[in-house]
Amino acid sequence: MHYNAGRTTKPLSYRQMRAVELWLKYGRRSKAAALREAGYSKSVISQPHKVFSSPSVREELDKRGFGFTGQYNNLSPQAKPIAVIRPTVALPTLTDDQIRELRQKLADAPDIKFYPPMVNRF
Repeated sequence: MHYNAGRTTKPLSYRQMRAVELWLKYGRRSKAAALREAGYSKSVISQPHKVFSSPSVREELDKRGFGFTGQYNNLSPQAKPIAVIRPTVALPTLTDDQIRELRQKLADAPDIKFYPPMVNRF
């Protein structure tokens, strides 16, 4: 079910995406706990519906095959999984030459987009 049919929704913020991921990861037990771990303030944590009832979050749950209540709705997810790459080196310890080389390799790789845009530190 699309809650905002015919309208474009804003993309999820980092904290909204994190809250959705945590809520689903921990078995959809506590929206407040997911919001707390995602970095929301106490005032938002005490009213989780303010985040989870937003059209963007509801649409994201639908794309993942879950409805607003978190019940699996037997639909296959509509969104592609997003690969998360975690660095195996401490990035602050890289030299400027290593960063330039890494940046060039990433720029040459297909389907890699930078968000937020990389700020040139040179």
